[in-house]
Amino acid sequence: MRRRRLLDLLVVLGTLVLLVPVAELVVRAVAPQTLPSQEMIRSFVLEGMYEIDEDAGYRLTPEFSGRLVRAGHVTNFSTNSLGLRGDEPGPKSGPRILALGDSFTWGWGVDQGEDWVHRLQEELARRSDLDEVETWNGGVNGYGTESALALLRRVGPELQPDLVLAGFFANDYTDNLIGARNTYTVRNGYLFDEFSHRHLQESFLARESHLYRLLQVAWETVRVRHLGGVPHQRPVRNFSADDFAKGADLSEKWLREMHDESERLGARFAVVWLPADVYALARRRAEDIPLRADLQQRVADAGIPSMDLLPVVTSEQRIAGLYLANDGHFSPRGHRVAARAIARWILDEELLPPR
Repeated sequence: MRRRRLLDLLVVLGTLVLLVPVAELVVRAVAPQTLPSQEMIRSFVLEGMYEIDEDAGYRLTPEFSGRLVRAGHVTNFSTNSLGLRGDEPGPKSGPRILALGDSFTWGWGVDQGEDWVHRLQEELARRSDLDEVETWNGGVNGYGTESALALLRRVGPELQPDLVLAGFFANDYTDNLIGARNTYTVRNGYLFDEFSHRHLQESFLARESHLYRLLQVAWETVRVRHLGGVPHQRPVRNFSADDFAKGADLSEKWLREMHDESERLGARFAVVWLPADVYALARRRAEDIPLRADLQQRVADAGIPSMDLLPVVTSEQRIAGLYLANDGHFSPRGHRVAARAIARWILDEELLPPR
């Protein structure tokens, strides 16, 4: 009897050993499971949309077209041979503006040509005789200032811009503190959130097995719906005041280096401060945000011109309509308002070379 039971046990174990790899292959083929740490970033990316860049960490894949859909917001886009959102650059025929930044500059949630960078070209042509001005969108989702500097060094010599604009958003303090190369990489054709992956301390099985992830999801559903358990909360890193101060120091460092790199290219350099919706809707002025005001003053002391869009958006009617609902990025109207204000500022400050 003992031998029979042992034999039965070995048969069961042997069957499982054979079935588990088969089940793993079936799940990968039919219902591939995303790592919990990648659920957020996967909703903003497409397969093949990004490629590894040694200096910036990652970059948009050149000559890529796609359609992103998230929370009801649709983003149709394409990149040129330089990996910039927009058309292919031809021979230089007039002043060129290169804008760098993150998703607020790239134009998450709006279609091609509706981002403030492309709208800026239309506004400059409409407000002046600069009908030959060209604007180029160098925004990349998730970029901090250090990665934007790396992109400037890569595409600047070929584009030969006359003006470089750095779009600075509120999360750039922490992006610059952590660094893009420590935050994201590219795995299996997708942008991979390294920071969240490390922070969640995902096990070997979670990293490598789609079947294990599927069973985890099933157990979580049973635990919460049928056993009265509390849903697991996604861990979030809390940054201290010292962290933000260090992030501001690094932001100043990279902005100064962008200024120097622009000068080597023979271009002017300026900063556009892009307002978060929480500040715009609260009608807070820039001086109500000490860290931002301090960095703006340091940038001014370095001789770098800058423009704060916060007073612009707070002076508008229906401020909420300037942002995408339940998202926080500029809506098409928000991009148009930003482009009008930036165009006026560029002309008033004479940041482009005369004809």
